[in-house]
Amino acid sequence: MTEMKATSRSYFTSKSASMLGAAALLASAMLTMTTTPLPAQEASQDPAERGFKLMNEDSLGGLKLEMSAKDITALLGKPEKMGKDIEWEALGEYVQQWSWPKSGIVAEMVSEKKGGSKRVLMFTAQAPWDAAKKTAKGIGLGSTEAEVRAVYGSYEDKEMSKAGSVFIAGTVYGGLQFHFTKGKVTSIFYGASAE
Repeated sequence: MTEMKATSRSYFTSKSASMLGAAALLASAMLTMTTTPLPAQEASQDPAERGFKLMNEDSLGGLKLEMSAKDITALLGKPEKMGKDIEWEALGEYVQQWSWPKSGIVAEMVSEKKGGSKRVLMFTAQAPWDAAKKTAKGIGLGSTEAEVRAVYGSYEDKEMSKAGSVFIAGTVYGGLQFHFTKGKVTSIFYGASAE
């Protein structure tokens, strides 16, 4: 019996030492992971970051976020309607809605001060927008939901997207939104629809 106790004590002692060694290695690895920055590719896997990058790099028939008032009027002409210049407290900037109903475009234009130089904050395209004018990845009004999923699938916000209704590439805080009717794109939105 004494022999068995001695054997089991040495077994547990060597097992404990082995476990302590493994724990030390694990702690060391965790410390290294928390102090070493992730490679850029891994860091960009965050859905919000990917959504912001997508919405800022993508375009729709020449329309792009952050384009100047001069550039958007060169593309679409003078706005047919202009709303009031209103301060958005969440942004700390002034926002004015410009619309081109004959082209199917509504844009929120932003400036640092009231009446200041404006740039595109967000925009929506819907009919009668020319279906031949597509996103950088080839999606336009009339494209199917399957086509949207095929090219923007890796960006999907699965919690907020709703099959048959809306597909969100990125997040509601920044990205693209494709709205569907009977399986086809009826509007495309670039920007943030939530704060």
